[in-house]
Amino acid sequence: MSLQIHFGTRESGHNKIPATCRCHIMHGAPRHLGAVQQGSTKGHSIVCPKQPARSDRGKHVSCHYLRYTGSLQPLQRLVGAQPFEELVGRHPELLTLELSSPVTSWVDFWHEYGLDENAIGKLLLQCPELISCTSIYEAGRTLLFFRHLGWKNEQIRGRIIAQYPQVLSKHLERDIQPVIHELMVLGCTPPDIKLLVWEYPRIFTVGKDYRRHIRKFQYLELYGLKLPG
Repeated sequence: MSLQIHFGTRESGHNKIPATCRCHIMHGAPRHLGAVQQGSTKGHSIVCPKQPARSDRGKHVSCHYLRYTGSLQPLQRLVGAQPFEELVGRHPELLTLELSSPVTSWVDFWHEYGLDENAIGKLLLQCPELISCTSIYEAGRTLLFFRHLGWKNEQIRGRIIAQYPQVLSKHLERDIQPVIHELMVLGCTPPDIKLLVWEYPRIFTVGKDYRRHIRKFQYLELYGLKLPG
């Protein structure tokens, strides 16, 4: 049984959104999922992080040397000035990146998936890679991957989104399918894979080191894996 997943797409703006997201992910007909490029991209000013203390200046970005648009303004309004300032201090690259999907579209997407504003703010603070390194399209494909394995939306919200949001910033073909292929070659059945990725979803976030984790499961004879020979 092959667990490789290929989704149809629907063109919208500069992004391609999985057409199947509309019937498999959302609780109703989404209003905003396809409009990933809605809203103005013109520049607006946002509150700059305060000038840090001398000992911390290496960890922050000086506002005097940055030029950026207001693309992060919705995030600042969502999480508050202080958490936003701390986030930018940890991830100054957010100020200079051209986002694949606007923050407002991310907020709309997660609203449609059943998250409230507090949960969305917490998610984006915990995993800024979502807005800096991936797109709504890729996150939607990862959500559909867990649905394809048999998990329900409420289970995905409570487990993957709440505890392992970094998984949602991974690419299906680059980060997820190689792990699934390796597990199947070693004899994992679909029920074994379903359980493994649920109990240990971080296996998709360790890069090529996933093989070391699989060998550990073989040694422990977990998830249908056994030592070779």
